[in-house]
Parts: sequence; structure tokens; C-alpha cells
Amino acid sequence: LVDAAELEEVALDRVHATVEVSAVVHDTRAVTPGAMFCCVPGEHIDGHELAQAAAGAGAVALLVERPTGVGLAEVRVPSVRDALGPVAAGFW
Repeated sequence: LVDAAELEEVALDRVHATVEVSAVVHDTRAVTPGAMFCCVPGEHIDGHELAQAAAGAGAVALLVERPTGVGLAEVRVPSVRDALGPVAAGFW
């Protein structure tokens, strides 16, 4: 198992090695150029289905549970929901 601190370090290191991230968001309406969009699976919609819209809004990286095929840098984790807090805290 990877603890939250290790997850945060791995996730951010993998993204920053490829692209510069300016924000960490989980709502496509909040995506700004340079953002990392976190593809959180939800009850009614899976955030992975919104990855293309996030890319169109300027996202440069995705936090995912599975590949999206969108063509952005992706950090794959077992659970986006569990990783979102530590990744955002590490970023901000």
C-alpha cells in the first residue's frame, strides 16, 4: 500500500516531469489552461467521460483510474476519489 504522502509525491512528480500544472480541479467548469483535471467517478456521470471536455478547456493532465485515450499526461491511481485530497493538498 502507498500512503497519502507517497501518493501525492508520486502523482505530482509524474505530472511535473512532463507538463507544468497550474491548478488541480474536479469540475470541468473550473478547468483553466494548465489545469490537472481529476476524473472522479460519480453516481450519475464518470469524470473519465469528461476528460475530452477538460482537455478542450485547457487541461494539460488528468488524474485517472484507467486510460482515457485523450492524449494528455495521465497519472493513474487505484481511486481518484481517494487520491484527490492528497494530490490537491500537495499542489496547493
